[in-house]
Amino acid sequence: MSRRIAVFAVFLALVAGLSADSLPRLALAAGWSGVARTDKTFRSIYPSFSMSPTVRVEMGIVGGLTAYATADWHKLNGTTTGADYETKLSVVYTEYGAGWRFEGEKLHVIPHGGIGIAYLREKSMGMKFTDHAPGFTAGLTARMYFGKKTFFDFCGDYLTADVKMTEGGKIHLGGFRIRVGVGTHIRLFESRYSEE
Repeated sequence: MSRRIAVFAVFLALVAGLSADSLPRLALAAGWSGVARTDKTFRSIYPSFSMSPTVRVEMGIVGGLTAYATADWHKLNGTTTGADYETKLSVVYTEYGAGWRFEGEKLHVIPHGGIGIAYLREKSMGMKFTDHAPGFTAGLTARMYFGKKTFFDFCGDYLTADVKMTEGGKIHLGGFRIRVGVGTHIRLFESRYSEE
């Protein structure tokens, strides 16, 4: 259900952007994401910190309001407690939200928040387990321009995303996240977003 809501929210944001401005404003960035997880149960099996590639798509809607979607894919190897079985975990973090862009001459500051969903697949002792954990995220992005359309992004945020365990309780898959990357403005038709 939460996945449908997220997809519908992104669709509405895109439609709003297209209707609010006949010149759609789109930005695309790619880089690396690091996640520092705080859950003790998770950290007893897997590394507490991991890094992965990340991508971000952002559309200006009206004024400083933006809608965005981002995703990163983490792979971790761990060892179960007690029995010492090897286990592998794949987590895809997706995020859909909105922010407000405060513009300077070469620096933009963008506080943002939205829905975060962690999709996981775990392999251990010959068995496979898949699930997803919806949650919320909030953070701040600093965007520094070093060209007419090219920028460097530095983003810090916190994600809440809990997976329920079969024996009761829950594991927190979220945590503190740092994303760094470079990006550019992409012209859809002709876009004022790509101009200084």
